[in-house]
Amino acid sequence: MKKLLLGLGSLAGIVVIFGVWYFVETYDRSELPEWLGGEPQYVDSGDTGRVWSRFVAVTELSDQDFERWPGTLECDPWERWDGFSRDKTLWVSDNMVAYDNGDVAAFLEAAGDGTAIPAELSARFEWWRGDVQGTEVVMEGWYTAVTDELKRLQMTGRLIDGALLLEGTRGPRECRIEANRPQ
Repeated sequence: MKKLLLGLGSLAGIVVIFGVWYFVETYDRSELPEWLGGEPQYVDSGDTGRVWSRFVAVTELSDQDFERWPGTLECDPWERWDGFSRDKTLWVSDNMVAYDNGDVAAFLEAAGDGTAIPAELSARFEWWRGDVQGTEVVMEGWYTAVTDELKRLQMTGRLIDGALLLEGTRGPRECRIEANRPQ
């Protein structure tokens, strides 16, 4: 009797193992998070315009003539969170405005050439690029704050006589950036 039960138990074990293997091999993993074997999720980089042609860290932009301009980012309140104001130092040249903060290298590695922006990244960073055409500036970028979800920055404005003024969104908030050429 023991041999019969042992044989049935072995057969049941083989059936269970085969069933688990079959389920794992045929299950649609696209809805699973990446850490459970699902596909990495990306956000739509959209029509990001000209800034993606310079998808590098500020330290790799040394071939252009940049100045460091002190400035301020001010954002309005959103839902239950208060508004805020933060000092920022932007890199400004004749044709570009740039700002990097935090673990930008992790963002650039995960995003490659900028065509596939990860939906989440455990690194804390800010990466902004602005294209200057005459006096018009279009600033776009990505950042993480509080959660691992990547949030987008989109602003437009002007660069005139040593003053940079931008308005738009940083994540869900309405924000403004003001920076001035140092005297």
